[in-house]
Amino acid sequence: MTLSNPHLICEMTVYSIIAVAMISCVLILVVKQTRPELALILSIASGCIILAAIIAKFTPVLNELSDIISWSGIGSEYLTVMLKALGICYLTQFAQDVCNDFGQTALASKIELCGKITLAAISLPLMISYLEMIKNLVE
Repeated sequence: MTLSNPHLICEMTVYSIIAVAMISCVLILVVKQTRPELALILSIASGCIILAAIIAKFTPVLNELSDIISWSGIGSEYLTVMLKALGICYLTQFAQDVCNDFGQTALASKIELCGKITLAAISLPLMISYLEMIKNLVE
């Protein structure tokens, strides 16, 4: 599948997500005055809806990226590591923001640390591959 206008897809998605986020913020502020526990649930649900919308809208972009990687002859393991890293970054940030919304900043910082360590761990095979490639070029 070829994207006819990827910039238009990205712009429309950003505008839609911003609109949903702003509407959610207003609703959360109104609900928070009377039912703070419900406001927190609404905040988490809004975040999940936005995350699902992002994933749904950018699936064609990921498919196109996969096609480019296979066309170029670069191994698919590089794409896999990149997508895992992006997923870890987004989910870590989402969980960290939820903890901050709960007022649990210490827990949020532990989640951030966990995300960083996980990124380093999944990047190790890629780094080893690069070092082997450099070693072969030097020899």
